[in-house]
Amino acid sequence: KQWYQRRVRAEQLYKVFAPLDHLTLERLLIGLVIIIRGTRQEKLQLLFYMMSTDGNKVSQDDMRGSLVSWGIEIPKNLDLLFTVSDACSFEHFYKWSEKFSPTLGVYDWILDNEGY
Repeated sequence: KQWYQRRVRAEQLYKVFAPLDHLTLERLLIGLVIIIRGTRQEKLQLLFYMMSTDGNKVSQDDMRGSLVSWGIEIPKNLDLLFTVSDACSFEHFYKWSEKFSPTLGVYDWILDNEGY
């Protein structure tokens, strides 16, 4: 099961780093640097892009789908992120995650210093 979850995460990362299935060395290196040495905000932005279909907003359905595919339990406070709209911007996601990140296992694999 753990192998499958890592594969799904790798596919999500590939989607972020290689739009239109064109992965360049530059994009790969930038992504790896963000995972290993990025600031908390940069890592959260990477997670946001991994869950977003357009890079501007993430819908509740997309976020739930990502969490489920990563094998992560849906946080009880997820609904608080979508009280105004069915989709949220990165700014809204960042503020919410700063408040509730200790309860979200999804961040463990990317926000720690060891990367994923």
